[in-house]
Amino acid sequence: MRGFLKDFMVPTIANAILGSGAIDFTAGTGDKAKFMADVRTNLTGDFINYASSVNGVNDKIANGQWFDAGVDLTGTAIGAGTVRTILVDAFDKAVKARVAAGLDPGAMSGFMNSFNVAMNAAGGVLQAFDSSAYVKDLATSDQADQWPVVVTPQKIALNPPATTIGVGGTVAMTASVLGADDTAGYSYRWTTTTQFGDLSEIAGNSRIHQTDYCSSSEKALFVYEKHPAAGTTDTVTVQVYSGTACDPARGSLLGSATATVTFGATTVNVGLRQQWTDTGLAVVPGQQLTITTAGTMNYWTGGCPSTQNCVVTPEGLPWSLCAGGSTAGPYLTPGLACFSLVGRFGNGTPFEVGSTLTVTVPAGASSEFFLGVNDNYYGDNTGSWVSTIQ
Repeated sequence: MRGFLKDFMVPTIANAILGSGAIDFTAGTGDKAKFMADVRTNLTGDFINYASSVNGVNDKIANGQWFDAGVDLTGTAIGAGTVRTILVDAFDKAVKARVAAGLDPGAMSGFMNSFNVAMNAAGGVLQAFDSSAYVKDLATSDQADQWPVVVTPQKIALNPPATTIGVGGTVAMTASVLGADDTAGYSYRWTTTTQFGDLSEIAGNSRIHQTDYCSSSEKALFVYEKHPAAGTTDTVTVQVYSGTACDPARGSLLGSATATVTFGATTVNVGLRQQWTDTGLAVVPGQQLTITTAGTMNYWTGGCPSTQNCVVTPEGLPWSLCAGGSTAGPYLTPGLACFSLVGRFGNGTPFEVGSTLTVTVPAGASSEFFLGVNDNYYGDNTGSWVSTIQ
């Protein structure tokens, strides 16, 4: 109920009156802003008491039928009387609060004295508001025909709305309620379609590997779990409730939002002047990886004999041409093609990668995956090798 009134009904009334020019609910900053904030608080409290007495409103709010609840609520008012009475009472309480706090009501009292004049000027607006037609208009249009006021319904956003990740990737997601300053006590139901990943809870119980859970946190972490075909997409959905436990009986369903996570390739620039390059991927045993690498490397820049071609692809040269060794020292992975692209899981045994390879992560392997250059001296290497992993 509080979420419905605070985030929808009271702003709707404020927008209607603001459009008439009768009351400036924005009030700028400073003392007047504090006064108007008190008015809005009083308005919400008084409408809670009034709305609770209207038959059927509570059920519709609990089911997320805010527009229908608004129709029922305004339809019970006679003319502009109910709304006007609540508004006058909200201003009166704000003035009395200033007096009770030992503050000079000053201009606020003057504002109150001229309030009836302002209300008369807004009479047509309030009459239109108190008819069910106004709220029905809101359901089909974001601008009411009776006055130039744009009304923004409750809206949930989930960011980032679309992301592409590779093997072992994660995405931190955040849900927000547009226009809501205070979301304390809200709850969030998170779900995902589990095409290639699932969710980890960032706060609360810190649950991992979840596909459907309720959390007190507006944040969730999408985590890569299994290798899919390139282009596979998971959809993450969040439903936001104004109460706890994602329970409509404790708070209104304010709305929902979705975001997509698409599986794409991971690109790695292999360091040619170092032994190993960390791909940044977190792999798991049984997972299948396809590594495709393009580019060339000059392994003897500035010193290559005129009778020799020192430029190679990731396939390198047959080990038999390098087996005799050199004064530069031993190769990184003896027995594999020299000056070639090689790979390693954690501290495991290196293996040939070359220009293209599909490999299954072996049982017991570390989650880290490295790519390396099978060379015996790295200082004279130039060129570029770019690996695509999916």
